[in-house]
Amino acid sequence: MNQRKPTKQQWYSLGLAVLLCMACLVISTGTAYGRYRKERETQVTFVVRESQQIALGTFRAPTQEDGTQTDAQADTEVFVPADTLGWETVNGSSQLTFTVANGTSETAFSQMDQRITIRIIGTLGLWTGMETVKLHLQIPSAADPGTTETIQAAVTPIAEGTALYHTHGPGWVYSFLNAEEEELFWTLPGGEFSYVTLTISMDGEAPQEDAALQPQVIAEVIAE
Repeated sequence: MNQRKPTKQQWYSLGLAVLLCMACLVISTGTAYGRYRKERETQVTFVVRESQQIALGTFRAPTQEDGTQTDAQADTEVFVPADTLGWETVNGSSQLTFTVANGTSETAFSQMDQRITIRIIGTLGLWTGMETVKLHLQIPSAADPGTTETIQAAVTPIAEGTALYHTHGPGWVYSFLNAEEEELFWTLPGGEFSYVTLTISMDGEAPQEDAALQPQVIAEVIAE
């Protein structure tokens, strides 16, 4: 039996079919590659790190009025976050005691270790006419455990044009340095409620304006 040879039209149809198949393969491959590339770019660009939580406040006895007292907490102090902190007069000296915590309670805290540095931001009103008001920080003594030592703050003017200047205006930055002229820092371990309580004293009377002195906490996540 004689086989019929393909006609020119049949060859044309066959070639067109092959081209269409190749085009479909290229299109599907390009789509898959584009999707993969987009996913990779998304993963690289949008890296979301768990936000860390730092809170300022005080420890005090729980009360029924504000809902902090429970039967289990009746004889213990609780941490209470505060937007404003007040000075007290102790033995003739103005003192500010506050706590820096890595969360707000025993059940709400950061999972990451953090290193914190404390500074005090002051307004121009702290200038006495000859010098700025002196601030002192009381910390546990490394040489004599069980006692405290006092460190006088170093004072520098807020540089004009900086972010701090735009936020607070002209004024002063009080920093607390060690013997090597490096800023003191404290470590707040993550995975549990951790905190440090500090006391700052000031020579003379406390400022009349609440905004005259403001603690600033710089928190840095400690990389593993």
